[in-house]
Amino acid sequence: MKVPVASAITEVFRSLGDFLFPPACILCGGECPGDRKICPSCENRLTERAFDYSPPPRAIKSIDRIFVLLPYDDECRTLVHAFKYHGMPSAARMAGRLMGRKTAGVIGEFRDAILVPVPLHPDRLFERGYNQSALLAEGFASFAGNRIRDDIIARTVRTPTQTALSAEERARNVSGAFRYTGDMSLGGMPVIIVDDVMTTGSTISECARALKSGGAGPVAVCVVATPDAGMD
Repeated sequence: MKVPVASAITEVFRSLGDFLFPPACILCGGECPGDRKICPSCENRLTERAFDYSPPPRAIKSIDRIFVLLPYDDECRTLVHAFKYHGMPSAARMAGRLMGRKTAGVIGEFRDAILVPVPLHPDRLFERGYNQSALLAEGFASFAGNRIRDDIIARTVRTPTQTALSAEERARNVSGAFRYTGDMSLGGMPVIIVDDVMTTGSTISECARALKSGGAGPVAVCVVATPDAGMD
């Protein structure tokens, strides 16, 4: 994918800033080696918290399994906002790898599933410079080895942000916003949809609908967190 000029310029200035002012951990403020955004101590703590966390059961239309990394508290919110809004893709890859590690022992029938990151609309992708869900999938695959397919569903409608919408408004907002773009049937293949935050599940459900229209078998979702409706 061609990187937008504005994003490339931003990255140059960010690299210069990191040289002049060594980066600090986004969670504790301590020193971070290399291009890391989270120090080893905080990453170890996040890992322990992730493996200890069992989310409450949920039912999402068209979704067969749900995997959640962390509870959506202040620390998790800081992590998500770092890679979603503040241009820190390495934090997304770290979270994605941890997602792969956590699900490895419980993934069952989805062990060989393809990973499908929730797509951004092309306009939003150009503005942000990257898709945070795709980076999470890269991190997941770097540990688990699953194949990533970011070319089989597309967001065809640039929907307004879901923030502050009710559950019914969110469902209407994304209804019909995704379509299957693969050139052949998935033939019952299992799929894991990867995203950062799942609130009401309306976006994930629409992605699953598009995938199943293309012949997908069981569909799971793996997300960093699931906050209460209206939180993010």
